[in-house]
Amino acid sequence: MVKQADTQLSPTPSLKRWWKHALYLPWRTKGYFTPSQLEQIEQAVGMAELGHPGEVMVIIEGNLPLRQAYWVDSRQRALDLFSLFKVWDTQYNSGMLLYVNICEHHLELLADRGIDQFVAPEHWQTICDQVIAEFKQDKYAQGVLAGVQLIGQTLQAFYTLQVEDRGNERANRPILI
Repeated sequence: MVKQADTQLSPTPSLKRWWKHALYLPWRTKGYFTPSQLEQIEQAVGMAELGHPGEVMVIIEGNLPLRQAYWVDSRQRALDLFSLFKVWDTQYNSGMLLYVNICEHHLELLADRGIDQFVAPEHWQTICDQVIAEFKQDKYAQGVLAGVQLIGQTLQAFYTLQVEDRGNERANRPILI
């Protein structure tokens, strides 16, 4: 089963979640994405960032660190990674994070305040639903590609700032954890 963006504010401790992550075999993560698919995602991120100041980062994580898995859910982990990788630290507060947790088959989209103010939560949910439809068919790379393309279209359509392009502020290469 695939889940997306929980609405709860703080995660509930979960022994079940901890066990799920404890039993996950980390080498499986690379099996979901071939090197050529990672290259395609990197190129898609570059294309998604054209024509606006938005920055897209893709983080794919096999499982939560065990020291956190009992206390932290995928939503909180995405928020932590948003901060750790400084997705928020762009000139126009225009960072976007597409976070995938393979173990939980979970997707999170996080937008910095520079773009989130222009886009309704329902729109982000629509993107999540489309990506998750691919995940349900075990098409993870295609789902991430679709998500990146939809994020790019969203940034292009809703980011109304006419600003000078500052170049690439964040790496386009997906990060595998």
